[in-house]
Amino acid sequence: MTRAAVIEVKLRSNLFITEKGGEMLLSSEIKEISQQQNATAVVVGTYTDAGTSGVYVTVKLVRALDGVVMSATNFMVDRKLVIRIINQ
Repeated sequence: MTRAAVIEVKLRSNLFITEKGGEMLLSSEIKEISQQQNATAVVVGTYTDAGTSGVYVTVKLVRALDGVVMSATNFMVDRKLVIRIINQ
């Protein structure tokens, strides 16, 4: 079986995404911070409001050197739990 390297698109040097605020980080900042902290990998992720179903979360472990996705998962978080955490 042939394995293909998957490169995290959000770590490209020329990509900047924003919608309605939130925390943002450019790929050059990720590489710089990972070098300063001697980190070989970074955790990146996204979340999407799924209405009454909850919040859909995607998390990836990405090699800082070249942006290769080492591991990834996604899951749904119950909306009531999210509201409880936010209101703490």
